Amino acid sequence: MADIKMPVEPYRIKVVEPIRGIPRKEREAILRQAGFNVFGIPAEKVYIDLLTDSGTSAMSDDQWAGLMSGDESYAGSLNFFHLEKSVQSVFGFTHVIPTHQGRAAERILFGAMVKKGDYVPNNIHFDTTRANIEFLDAQAVNLVHPIAYDPDSADLFKGDMDPARLKEHFGGRVSFCGGVDAQYLLVQGTPQQVKGKVRELKNLFPTGLIVSPSHTTCGRA
Repeated sequence: MADIKMPVEPYRIKVVEPIRGIPRKEREAILRQAGFNVFGIPAEKVYIDLLTDSGTSAMSDDQWAGLMSGDESYAGSLNFFHLEKSVQSVFGFTHVIPTHQGRAAERILFGAMVKKGDYVPNNIHFDTTRANIEFLDAQAVNLVHPIAYDPDSADLFKGDMDPARLKEHFGGRVSFCGGVDAQYLLVQGTPQQVKGKVRELKNLFPTGLIVSPSHTTCGRA
């Protein structure tokens, strides 16, 4: 008899935190009171938090135990060397600079890569990402497809950049790699839908586009 793959999580949940379901009318009132600014909503009033994934997942028993055995030395910490070795093993990078959050990593990256007057495209920049770019007198350009702003759309993936807007801002100055949706279209689309998207991109970019489902960039081993 063939093995049956059971759709269950390969772990036990050891800690639970009760949360309260918020009635729709109360949620609407909270949103209006906060001026529709999610940063103005008390966390206890949020049932499902999609604002960030930073520190919101449950920790494993090994992670909890690691808090007790961790080396808290100000410099030369054993934990740093463990992290450095892991990053070098996975990514092949020689130099490793740990940061406490992505926004700190962005500050280092943009300081080295972005110059005054540069344009940095994205689907929608996170607020601190935009701030790090504009601090350097560069311009953060949001190029998400218009469907992202349609809450009534049943489209399963709304995070794509709009190829037409990419061409409008950067056409004739740079060449693009990729362009075919590897999150939804290539996974669930029909061959006809994939062909249609490729034709659309070819018509939009007669030159300057290398069409491929995805491109992976790895560190040198």
